[in-house]
Amino acid sequence: MAEIRRNLDMEFAQRRDRALRDAEHRKKEAMDKIPELASLDAKITLAGIRYIRSMLSENGSDSDAEALSQHIDMLNKRKEELLVAYGFPGDYLEPRFTCPLCEDRGYITTGSGQVTCSCYQKLYLEKLYAFSNILDD
Repeated sequence: MAEIRRNLDMEFAQRRDRALRDAEHRKKEAMDKIPELASLDAKITLAGIRYIRSMLSENGSDSDAEALSQHIDMLNKRKEELLVAYGFPGDYLEPRFTCPLCEDRGYITTGSGQVTCSCYQKLYLEKLYAFSNILDD
């Protein structure tokens, strides 16, 4: 049973890595066609750093944080508009996980800790059935 869980954990890690790697390939492809995306990404990163600093700073105000948050939203919207204008889907740069609930981690974080995702439980049962020869192929 422990071996099945180890194999499942490896499988989920591979799924997640693949989704992230594919997203990076799509990002490179889009940036090659839309040079402005790189500039927008840099601006979003810089605004994100400023946002975090304002949240951590004793001198930072809620209005500063809200303004930065709105600026980041505006930059993300502009990025999405550019993607669509160049014929890409608006979410083209986002990873495409097999399971959007756990993002291919196999686990979901709740207030009381981590629980296995339903996709993990389903695959675990399938592996158990296969191990015990219950399933007919």
